[in-house]
Amino acid sequence: MRRRPSPPSNASGRASPPPPTGRRSHRSPTAGGTPTAGARVAGEAGQRNDDAAAVYYSVGAVDPEAVRSALGHLQAPVLLLAGEYDVGLPPKRAAEYAGLFPRAELAVQPGAGHYPWLDDPEWFVETMAGFLR
Repeated sequence: MRRRPSPPSNASGRASPPPPTGRRSHRSPTAGGTPTAGARVAGEAGQRNDDAAAVYYSVGAVDPEAVRSALGHLQAPVLLLAGEYDVGLPPKRAAEYAGLFPRAELAVQPGAGHYPWLDDPEWFVETMAGFLR
């Protein structure tokens, strides 16, 4: 697994926000502990597919060992991106997932929560575009 370095500033040249203090939740640290407008929209019921989730999480829907084995044979490059303060996919867990792929890169977005494309869109686009080149 190759770890993609985190840029010290975003594309606009602004320094990345300092790490927040206190307990974190799903809320964006770049918004002072409150959900950003974009995060609120992304979390609304219209962004969910409850029927698909019911099948996805049903008993016996996947065979974990078969999935791990298949991922270990995938030769395509894979980018896993986690926000520094993401509680849904913490960077430590994202690193574990990246270890399942032979050609994985992990990028941890400084100061971001679970919606990194909303917390710092410039960083997100720069990182994604760099991976796709």
